[in-house]
Amino acid sequence: MSSSKDYKGTWIGTFHFENDDYAALYCVAFYWTITTITTVGYGDIEGTNDLERIFCSIIMIIGVILFSLANGALASIVENGGENDSGEKLEVINQAHKNFRLSQKFYVQIQKMIKHEARESHQDIAELLDILP
Repeated sequence: MSSSKDYKGTWIGTFHFENDDYAALYCVAFYWTITTITTVGYGDIEGTNDLERIFCSIIMIIGVILFSLANGALASIVENGGENDSGEKLEVINQAHKNFRLSQKFYVQIQKMIKHEARESHQDIAELLDILP
């Protein structure tokens, strides 16, 4: 790479790489790659020197990792939400039975319904897992 004039109109020419500065060229290429992969985009604010580009690349990678972890945690909460609900429902019905003196027959019917609902939920998940490749 003898001068940026050879690359007039390209991204290499835009960044004015001179004197065979391959490290700076690779730094810009790495920055562009990370910006593209992390889908951060190409806004008005961007790294203007190698240090800023490296720093921004690291921050983008950390941001994507944290965002992925947060999404995974949320998905886990949503997926496991039904499992905890049946236990909570049983606790509520136990309190209602004590506080409002529900008839034993009604109390047992509600318990059976809650336990049946929990079993059906687990069966649906098991059936889904069976059909997955």
